[in-house]
Amino acid sequence: MILPNTKKYIIVNAGHYDDPDTPHFDDPGAVANQVREAVEVMKIRDRVVPLLKQTGFAISSVPDDLDLRESIAWANEKAPKLNDALAIDIHLNYLSNPSARGTESFYGQTEISKKIAEALANNVSETLGVPNRGAKPDTQTAVGSLGWIRKTTMWASLVEVCFLTNPEDMKILHSESGYDKAARGIANGICEMFGVPKLPNLPSPEVGEKDREKIKLQIIELVNQL
Repeated sequence: MILPNTKKYIIVNAGHYDDPDTPHFDDPGAVANQVREAVEVMKIRDRVVPLLKQTGFAISSVPDDLDLRESIAWANEKAPKLNDALAIDIHLNYLSNPSARGTESFYGQTEISKKIAEALANNVSETLGVPNRGAKPDTQTAVGSLGWIRKTTMWASLVEVCFLTNPEDMKILHSESGYDKAARGIANGICEMFGVPKLPNLPSPEVGEKDREKIKLQIIELVNQL
């Protein structure tokens, strides 16, 4: 367990923002082949939330019409102290080199922050089925530090689920269960941090109805153990 003294309260942010009621007021994040990062991470976020709820966590989702500064302020108001919550910012990576692929996550200045990032990278990589680029200090980012990690008051990490610019990564994410697997990886990373049993793996398309029911029962059993 990485966060034994932290409340089981998770703040989830879909990186970048989009205000559907205000034309031209948005930050789509990276864009490649007409795929917008902001839209992709919202889809992942919308699957993370119910998974965490069913494993016993309290959840708050940052509104999608807030920019980074406003998102940080919103999160800090919800959890003003370090152990009040864990805040996760979901992104997709971008590089001009299309061969770069895989999951990576970022941490701040403490060993606990590093362990949080490691749990995210390890679980997302394993569950989604993409290479693991590991946990990295936010000083290695292009901006030199990440506001989501440095300016939030609670424990926080940023995860780059996969590369928007890599065809293999995007084929996996856009597969039938790609978004669900990405979300499950994030949820399992959080479960690991709090010492909560992880969710069973998703059944493959070839799995029969009996096996699907068995997995549903396993999930119910895990919830009842909490």
